[in-house]
Amino acid sequence: MGSSTHAEDAELLREPFERLIAEEAPIALETVGISERDEPWRERFDIPGDKTNYPAFVAWLLDNRDRWDLAVAPLAPTAFNEHKSDLKFLEYSMLGLPTVASDFGPYRGHGQHGLTLARTPDDWYSALRSVLAAPDALASAATTARSYVESERTLTDSGAWIRAILN
Repeated sequence: MGSSTHAEDAELLREPFERLIAEEAPIALETVGISERDEPWRERFDIPGDKTNYPAFVAWLLDNRDRWDLAVAPLAPTAFNEHKSDLKFLEYSMLGLPTVASDFGPYRGHGQHGLTLARTPDDWYSALRSVLAAPDALASAATTARSYVESERTLTDSGAWIRAILN
């Protein structure tokens, strides 16, 4: 998911998904945002117009999370992407979705937290192929990621945090 600025990133998935589709693997890529049109290797899932502010968007994602078995977070290896945040990892983890992400920039190092990492088109293909072969491992990875995000990346006492900032 993302804006049209992620079109170059999404291209990292073209070859792996085309290969999987050609093999008749039970897989489909559904994008939220990114492009104005479908392509043979991916389909758009449009965000309703009244769900474009972030709180409404998050509620909409939560309502739709059962549509997806897996999330992907590709990032092309650019200087700009090197300095992005790992927001997609946080969002996908809290949605309970196991995630395959680029072994680059903000996602590098999260393999120990349940994230499956890929760098090349062959890596992406292998990661997606292994996900199809081992759905139980997928569920375990999602649990690991969510536990990490809940324990290490969220505030347990937001009141104390706000007081610390104000002092």
